[in-house]
Amino acid sequence: MITVMCLPYTFASNPNWVHYIRRVFNPTYKGWPRATVKADIYKFKHEHDQYLRYLFTHIPNRISI
Repeated sequence: MITVMCLPYTFASNPNWVHYIRRVFNPTYKGWPRATVKADIYKFKHEHDQYLRYLFTHIPNRISI
């Protein structure tokens, strides 16, 4: 959600967001630190990039982006 909606990394620990999640979904939710969110996003991006590189190098067709 953070990357799709272009939200800041600190969104997951915003007091208003934490209050909403605690009240509606999970009373034990504490939020995530900015560093954890950033690391997870970069890890996902790196894995996805590796997959796309592999895919594009092993298909016989040309692709125009």
